[in-house]
This record gives sequence, structure tokens and C-alpha cells, in this order.
Amino acid sequence: MRALLAAALFTVGAHAQPLASAPVDPLSRKIDAAVRAVHEAGAFDGVVLVVEGTPAAPRVLYEGAFGLADRTWRIPMTPDVRFPLASITKQVAAVVAHRLEMDGRLDLGAPVARYVPGLIAGGDSVLVRYLLNHTSGLPDLDADGGAAWRCPLPGEPDTLAIAADVIRLFGSGPLRATPGGTVAYNNADYLVLEAVMEAATGEPFEALLRHEILDPLGMTDSGLLRPSGTVERLATAYAADEPSLCLARWRYGGAAALYGTAADLARFDLALISGDLLPPDRLDALWASSSEMGFVAQGAWSYTKPIGDARVRVIERQGTFGALGVLNVLLPDQGRAVILLKNPGDANLFALSHQPGLPDDLVRLVAAPPEAE
Repeated sequence: MRALLAAALFTVGAHAQPLASAPVDPLSRKIDAAVRAVHEAGAFDGVVLVVEGTPAAPRVLYEGAFGLADRTWRIPMTPDVRFPLASITKQVAAVVAHRLEMDGRLDLGAPVARYVPGLIAGGDSVLVRYLLNHTSGLPDLDADGGAAWRCPLPGEPDTLAIAADVIRLFGSGPLRATPGGTVAYNNADYLVLEAVMEAATGEPFEALLRHEILDPLGMTDSGLLRPSGTVERLATAYAADEPSLCLARWRYGGAAALYGTAADLARFDLALISGDLLPPDRLDALWASSSEMGFVAQGAWSYTKPIGDARVRVIERQGTFGALGVLNVLLPDQGRAVILLKNPGDANLFALSHQPGLPDDLVRLVAAPPEAE
């Protein structure tokens, strides 16, 4: 089951050193036991990766692959299986937006209407930064039974492959709330953000994603899902024991259309934690949150979690497509990240902040001081 990551797979940027394999030490044994127990109970098939360090000196603390990537073809799960990363896309898109502002190509304090006039109602009062933490008040794209995400009929071209087209058809109604006020989670926010970034730069979002994040970090196994073509080594998403029904996942764009491997996601995590992608003041803005706003930060949740006698800072981003679930946890003060990617199984990857479960078990192990490992 446990396959150590090949050194060449985890070369992060031109200056990086190969990732050293972790020995089978007490921490890795504890992580393995926790994951294996959930897998053997039938609640988890997927990949788990725990890393620490910096892009220049990364280290695997644990890597495991369990079960099958595709049950029909009996394809085993391996560490290099690609997963639809669902709403982890939002975490990455928020970083792209900050990098564009640092370059003077985007103003997060500007109204949406400056960049895409007429795209949304109230575009003069919805600031770009409201999109990042879901305080825009935009109509909910998922309120109409998921019509925005239904696959076209066989042989029918997809006329909604562009984020702005999805918004115009399904998200052009009146605002639900005063912009900048309450948090209301909404995929529309990041589709509008995608349209804003494209208008501000004159570049497609996929190109921005590639030259701001993927290429500099060597994330060669990542990209955006597209309506045509297949992605090799992509895990099949299941609902119960059957492949999930067709979902036009490519339409989620900057909200949820990213795919990648656990190793690629680890590259992003370590680059973000270490300040390679954003300087400290930008990270403070990205991860700012409050209990009044449900600890929603920009593209993620940010809070402290009691572990032992300490309160540990946690940056959490989850995502789901049916039974397929993904969880990306950054522990900035420990310089560590925990990644879980699953295709079937009912292990709850959304329970980290408030209830016991596999995510809670792993974070408590990984966040513990060395002497407690």
C-alpha cells in the first residue's frame, strides 16, 4: 500500500532539492494506523499525504494510497492519481488574485463593475474582495437544483464553458444581501472573480493559473477540467457504489474546476506557508477571519483549534463532488500540510473544525509537538 514518493516527482521550482523520503518513524506509523482503520471499515479509498518544510527543503512525513481509483477497471489507487480538487480551486484562485494585485494588474478594493460592467446586479457596490470571502450577496448558483452544472446532451456543444456565460444565465438576479455584510457561501463568487481577473489582465484564467502558480511551482500534474478531452489517471468519482452522474465540472472554472495530485497540492501548500507565493502581509489579509463571520477567510477557513495545551492555527479548505471529497489543511506555525483525497467512502472530510473523525485524528497527530509524536 504505502509507496514512497519518487524524488524526481517533488522537485519544486528551479532551486528546489528532491524531496527526501521519511523513515517509518512513530509519527508515520500513527498516521498509517489511523488511515488504515478508516479504510478497512470501508469509509475511505484515496490518497493521504503529509509534508513539512519549504519548497527548497521539503520532506514527506507520510504518504499512503488506499483502495481503487476506478472500480470498474480495478485500477488501484496510487500516489500519482489525479483528483478533481473541487473547491480547493478557490484557495488557489484567491492567491492568484492577490498576486495580480501585487503586480498592479488588479485592485481588490475596486467594484466588480470596473472590470465587467453589467455582469451582475449591483456591480458598483460589490467589491472584488467581497468575492474572495463570500460576502458579495450574489444569487446562489446552486439554488436552482444544480441546473448550472448539468451536462449537455450527448453530441450537444457546451455553450456555458465560459464563467461569464454561466453567471449571465444563472446568476444575474438581484442581490440576496447587502454586499460586504453577511457570509453566504456561493460558487458564483469565484466565477465572477474569474471573469474579473480575465477582464483585468486580458488573459484567460487558465493561462493566469498556469503562469502564476502551476508552472513556477512545477505542478505538472495539475490543470483545469475541460468539456472535451480526458485527463489521464483521474480518479473516478462515486456516489454510493456507482459512478456519479454526469456533472459539468469544467463549468465551475475558478470555483472548482482544478484537478491535480496530492504531490502538486503539497507544492502549493509549502510555497504558500513559506511565503514564496505571497509575503507575510498578504498572507495576513488572505487568512484574516472572525468568529462573527464563521471564520471564513479568502478562499479557505482560518481558525485556531485546541490541541493539547495549545491552540493551533489551522487553514482549512475542503471540496466535494458527490462522494468524492478533498481536504487541504495548512498548519502554518508548524510548517506542515495534511492532504486527503478520496473518491468513495463516507469518511467526513468536513468535520475537522468541530467533531471527531479522520481529519481531526490526523491534524492532532501532525500538529503535536515533536516530543509527543
